[in-house]
Amino acid sequence: MEALYDFIGHLNSLVWSLPVLFAFVAVSIFVSVKLKWLQFTKFNYAMKQTFGKLLEKNENKGEGDVSAFAALTTAMSSTLGVGTLVGTTTAIVVGGAGAVFWMMFAALFALAVKYSELVLAVHYREKNDQGNWTGGPFYYIKHAFRNHEGLAKFLAAFFSVGAIMASFTLGNMIQGQSLASAINSGFPQVPLLGIGIVASIVVGLVILGGITRIAQVAEKTVPTMTVIMFIACIVAIFMNIQQIPHAFVSIFTNIFSGRAAVGGVAGAGLAAAIRIGITRGILSNEGGLGSAPIAHATAKVDHPVKQGFWGIVEVFVDTHVMCLVVALVVLSATNPDGSYVMDNILENGTLINGAPLLMEAMRQSLPMGNIIAPPIVATVITLFALTTMFGFSFYGLKGMEYLFGTKSQIFFRIVFIPFVLIGTLVRVGLAFNLSNIFMLVMVVPNLIALVASMDVVNALTQNYFTGAKYVSWYEVTQGKEDVIGEAVAKEKGLVSGAAEKI
Repeated sequence: MEALYDFIGHLNSLVWSLPVLFAFVAVSIFVSVKLKWLQFTKFNYAMKQTFGKLLEKNENKGEGDVSAFAALTTAMSSTLGVGTLVGTTTAIVVGGAGAVFWMMFAALFALAVKYSELVLAVHYREKNDQGNWTGGPFYYIKHAFRNHEGLAKFLAAFFSVGAIMASFTLGNMIQGQSLASAINSGFPQVPLLGIGIVASIVVGLVILGGITRIAQVAEKTVPTMTVIMFIACIVAIFMNIQQIPHAFVSIFTNIFSGRAAVGGVAGAGLAAAIRIGITRGILSNEGGLGSAPIAHATAKVDHPVKQGFWGIVEVFVDTHVMCLVVALVVLSATNPDGSYVMDNILENGTLINGAPLLMEAMRQSLPMGNIIAPPIVATVITLFALTTMFGFSFYGLKGMEYLFGTKSQIFFRIVFIPFVLIGTLVRVGLAFNLSNIFMLVMVVPNLIALVASMDVVNALTQNYFTGAKYVSWYEVTQGKEDVIGEAVAKEKGLVSGAAEKI
């Protein structure tokens, strides 16, 4: 088993090497340039069209299975969970404080990537034989290479396999391990086996209800847990306000030095800081991963650009708000003797990261931390881990559905549920390394299709802002309307020739 752990760890380092990461950032910049930096120029507009309209009665007009906000919370359940709370602390431990900068940096471009993913997912969504909406990279990959059928089938199948495997590692085993360690570090008397059994039962009861039940749970749970965790982090930061300058200095002085967290001893290196920062950023906000579009494709919305705005909000809230406050809590936390919690992260020779590190930082930072921190951190991580499992079960389910049809759904659910128990008992390092590998399996075909589809994204964006009539691909295939003509495209200022690609 040790040899297996070492091999998977080495493979993880190879697949997420610097050339791969630079290619990822290059594609993200390309998408941003093609959209004329829409994530910045239309940021305020996106906020007004999302959070600003949540209470409007027409917010859910259009076809779909769940509300736009429910689709968002379903997607954010997987991003704001372990990806943010545990992924951020792990990034700091392994890649140094400078890794936080690289998470923030990559997320600036992920704003545009996530926007484009959601626009394509909603535009090209279809109905399955059960009458439910289904979409995501499986379908926009097919349209991106419609003139190269063999390539389209290969890339879509490649992504589907990645989505299925990531649902068992990133969306299941990691969540189970983090859930168990959060509860166990706060309440050591609770046995891991019992935690795993209860979690398996809860996951089974929810995912058997499909996307509607998953969205209902996420819509109620995710906003509440996000607010609770945000307030707890702000209180912890305020209590350590004198140490906040140290936290920022740690982040910015280690951008290029890659100084490892353990004892402040140089060891991570620049390459590790960049690699850990960007990969944990992808894990956190899922920009470029292609998972969130699967959930957003079910939203009740009458124009894909409207759902695309939620993608900008999703990345911003997840990485530029929540990841940053979590990082500041961990980096500013001090022990009673004045030493930093980050300087004491070795326990019995074992590196402490993830949920236990966040728990300890909260213990030392919050008023009456020994009493308040365990229930807050354990409850938030537990609920986020569970909702992440719900969301990723849907992603893996759709991967199975694309490859083998809707009849495969029950088989997937039966296999998925026991893995929750397995996740509570395995090493988090193994699960993280496996998830990184399967993340790349998803990222590569997704970004290739995204680059090939940017004219379509641009055309749909122009279509929205000029007020031209919108026609979805589903309506076209149903024979209800014709594709927007070239004359209309020119008249309304759409990208020349792009309308034909829609």
